[in-house]
Amino acid sequence: MRRRVAGNLLWMLADRGLQVAVGIGVVAMLARALGAEGFGHFQYAQSLVFIAASIPLICSAEVVVPRLVARPDPEAMHALLAHAFAIRLTAGLAGYALMCAYLAFTQQPADTWIPAAILGTAIMLREPFGVVIAWMQARTHNRPNVVFNLIALAAKAGLIGALFFSGVNLVPAYATAFAIEPLIAAALLAWYYLSRAPRTVPTRDASLTRDLVRDGTLFWVSFMLMVCARRADQLILKPSVPIAELGRMPRRCKCWTILRLSPRSWPPGLRRYMFSGSSRWARHDGMCCA
Repeated sequence: MRRRVAGNLLWMLADRGLQVAVGIGVVAMLARALGAEGFGHFQYAQSLVFIAASIPLICSAEVVVPRLVARPDPEAMHALLAHAFAIRLTAGLAGYALMCAYLAFTQQPADTWIPAAILGTAIMLREPFGVVIAWMQARTHNRPNVVFNLIALAAKAGLIGALFFSGVNLVPAYATAFAIEPLIAAALLAWYYLSRAPRTVPTRDASLTRDLVRDGTLFWVSFMLMVCARRADQLILKPSVPIAELGRMPRRCKCWTILRLSPRSWPPGLRRYMFSGSSRWARHDGMCCA
């Protein structure tokens, strides 16, 4: 059992490490291709999606996994996962609708609401189909999820790389590349679970739904507060800060994070090429490198 848990942990760590490594390269290509203004629109749209995506966390893994472990019967697990999926999907649809309502109420330009609408499809995919990940965690068998994540990540990175080296600088094109990742992951997770799940359709249990929502409320509120604290700054600054300046802020943070993670591994010339969007940023890059 210890070997199984250790192997599962190594797969999860490998997944996280590759996600971070590929994410650094993806952000660098985005910043270079879109420029400060385009990157600002993209980051603002991502912030909106990130906040709206906290709504489907109402029935998180912290609530689902312990119940799956306590219910080893396949039929009981199937019923629990079906109820958790329905709760998350309903919350995801509500989150997407609220995000669209906010975009309409604030009269955002097309450069913002188009990528937000595309990126927002992940709200209805990641958490609802994430119940399969909770099922894998309860069985201490996370390797299929890691493989699916890497397949989806490779598709996203490959498409972004193709757009970057083709000279494409359209924000919706890169937003579509980002939206492909959760779509592929959700399709693979659904295929994997349905090929192994019982063929019965669970009956609706109102008491189980109430229990899941009630027990998950505390985690849900804490997650939403954490997410809002991380991304609310861009929503607050957007009306009073030029979008180009707003786009430079995340680039500086990303550069500083990269340099902190590996200060000696990146040649200075490569750092200047990948992250120089303007002479002002080049000066900031020089201060970070110093």
